[in-house]
Amino acid sequence: MREIYIEYGEEIFRFLRRMVGSVEDAEDILEETFITLLGTEEVSEKTLRQFLYKIAYSRAVDFLRKKKREKDFFDGYEYFQREGKFDPLEIEEALLCLNEKERVAILLFFEDGYRYKEISKIMDISIGTVKTLIHRGKEKLKSYFKGDRKNG
Repeated sequence: MREIYIEYGEEIFRFLRRMVGSVEDAEDILEETFITLLGTEEVSEKTLRQFLYKIAYSRAVDFLRKKKREKDFFDGYEYFQREGKFDPLEIEEALLCLNEKERVAILLFFEDGYRYKEISKIMDISIGTVKTLIHRGKEKLKSYFKGDRKNG
């Protein structure tokens, strides 16, 4: 494994850094890429480079998708943007302004990274209902963080 890392690590890292824009995040994804390689069946030497890129790309896309969801979730909530710090207890309190279905949909989507289709299967509801729950939940949270603490 060490030889594979020496041969491909820097190349894959540069690819990831350009993709995610952060040295630290690229390093984390590179580590995940090689851990994934450890858990796979033997890969031929001919396809190893391509396989590593495929894993790295997939991990980077997942990372960016999650990062975008987190950004979307917190955009507009000036309350949360103070010095980039989030108080978990206040977030928990804010989530209580949502009804149970809205809260579950919001958490599955933003925190756990599930897609609408996956959430609809988990919650046994239509995709349209999932979208509505997430939209309503976001609006209630936005209202909550702008000062209307009674909403819900």
